[in-house]
Amino acid sequence: MPNGDLNTFVGQRSVNGETVDVWQADVHPGYAFCLSTDNSIVAIVITIDGDELVAL
Repeated sequence: MPNGDLNTFVGQRSVNGETVDVWQADVHPGYAFCLSTDNSIVAIVITIDGDELVAL
């Protein structure tokens, strides 16, 4: 599990057909990571000025 003192759970999204949890880094609000049910990072999401880049 991500450290709740450093990251905030912001919801869920679908990545490659799998529903994953999305956590945002508190010190860098434009950066988030997606965790599968086994807590593996399956995607990194970077949002700048409303545009989103997803690294799988």
